[in-house]
Amino acid sequence: MKKIISLLILAVLFITPSAVFAEISPQEAGQDLVLVKGGCFQMGDTFGEGDTDEKPVHEVCVDNFYMGKHEVTTGEFRKFVNETNYMTEAEKEGGCYMWLSKRWERRKEYNWRNVGFSQTEMDPVVCISWNDANEFIKWLNKKTDKNFRLPTEAEWEYSARSGGKQFKYSWGNGASSSGMADVSVNKIFATWSIWSGYNNGDFYTSPVGSSLSPNEIGLYDMTGNVWEWVGDWYSENYYKNSQKNNPAGPAYKKTRNKFRVLRGGSWTCEPWVVRASDRFMLAPSMRTRLMGFRLALSAE
Repeated sequence: MKKIISLLILAVLFITPSAVFAEISPQEAGQDLVLVKGGCFQMGDTFGEGDTDEKPVHEVCVDNFYMGKHEVTTGEFRKFVNETNYMTEAEKEGGCYMWLSKRWERRKEYNWRNVGFSQTEMDPVVCISWNDANEFIKWLNKKTDKNFRLPTEAEWEYSARSGGKQFKYSWGNGASSSGMADVSVNKIFATWSIWSGYNNGDFYTSPVGSSLSPNEIGLYDMTGNVWEWVGDWYSENYYKNSQKNNPAGPAYKKTRNKFRVLRGGSWTCEPWVVRASDRFMLAPSMRTRLMGFRLALSAE
């Protein structure tokens, strides 16, 4: 289904050191971060349930790094806009995409300020393109004198799996209690496949950290709530040629690379789509009500 959505919008076995974490205060880093201890893990479809772009399963090792405890919020993004007068691509170029029962449609009136449903300042900011996310990061780096960035795809999956453990989802292998397609979503989209028997009460996004306990290394909403942009260019066959140490995706080639990677699924997503190994891709200028981002920072 995720490949179909892209087209509609655009035309185990492993051993790893135990992950540990420590928090950096917002005063020190400008954001709530968790230190993720690096290690090696088996990246990809270790449960044999995924798409071809999740194969082959391959060993990847990542260095220590920091990951945002939460997705970037509407309130945090508003501070950036208020200081810079930045206009997102949705504001400049015809709005943000929304789902209309059977199809995606871009609505001019929708952007991060008005997404068509109620959000608090603590909800994840949405209708944000990859390019918008990186403009926010440039601003934050100037303010903090640090080098925030989007996580790599490998860092994201390693973090979602609580340091590379053999977890199907960010919380483990059992049933969900996170912000994704549940009974509440069926009240709006009656035909969607959902997590049966679960209702978090939110039709759309949830305030960050509100709908699920953190995973084992202290990260919230790694699956569900909103899709998260990562830094890598997308290639369906990248896993066949991925380097082992700190892979950052395929090198850019104008004739080949058109999409950036997103991870984690959203409030619309059924169980199969929010697996930790699931991959999604969109053009870096694309923006929908399902997409936001999370910050990363290399450990010194």
